[in-house]
Amino acid sequence: MNLAILIMMLTALPVLYYYYCLYQVNEKTKYLIGLLAGLWAFIGVLLVYKGIIGFSYFIIYIVLTIIVYIYDLVMGRVEEYEEEDEEEYGEYEVEWPIDVSNVMMGISVLIVVLLMYFAFFLTSVSPARVDDPTGFDEKGETYKRLPNAYKYEYKSALHRAYVVVITVRSIPFTTGFYESALDRARPYIEDYIKEEYNQDATLELRDEDTVEIDGHDAAQQTYDVYWRTVMGQKSAVMVLQAFFYHEDFETIIIGYVYPPEGKDATLGLVGKIEC
Repeated sequence: MNLAILIMMLTALPVLYYYYCLYQVNEKTKYLIGLLAGLWAFIGVLLVYKGIIGFSYFIIYIVLTIIVYIYDLVMGRVEEYEEEDEEEYGEYEVEWPIDVSNVMMGISVLIVVLLMYFAFFLTSVSPARVDDPTGFDEKGETYKRLPNAYKYEYKSALHRAYVVVITVRSIPFTTGFYESALDRARPYIEDYIKEEYNQDATLELRDEDTVEIDGHDAAQQTYDVYWRTVMGQKSAVMVLQAFFYHEDFETIIIGYVYPPEGKDATLGLVGKIEC
């Protein structure tokens, strides 16, 4: 478990503290639901870390939060006509560490949680890479600062092949999102094709599917690449893959292109990628 996952778990503490204090003063059901939301924010991260759930973590979190406000809206209308509740309603202000109202404290908690998420995305990644890139030239560099991301490139003049591996700090997303995330890797490979073959190439989508990579479900797109030379039409294969590496809360994006004669060497290198 790394620092980023710990920060995600700690985002639950301000929420738990806020609703616990309110529930201690006034045992309303909405505050109990708020406590459940905070508890889920903590436990759910552990379930994501174990690979038991994914994007559903946020769906459940959002649903619990919405229920709190819906319950408050509905029950607030009912309690308007009950004198006991009206008298009690004005007496449950909590004595917070700073002199603020319950509403302002709630806003403060929200700001703290957002800042913690900001810190999560700034946390450095553990870049996926190839330990032994024999036959390929390796180059590594920071890809983005927010969210934090690192990129490794592997080029082989002998095999005329190219591999890029991008590691991005992220929360779990749906497979559909990862299909769109593949656009991050595609420009690098297109640039390599233009550089290596000194001309624009035609890319035709051959297949789009979900595959398993090291026990993780990954979105995959396979393209046929065509370009013309004085010797006639040439071809290559381009593959883009993306998946959520739940052990580190990172998204791994892999892209590679190779001509028919460079297939074995390229796939051999891709098979050595370690997250």
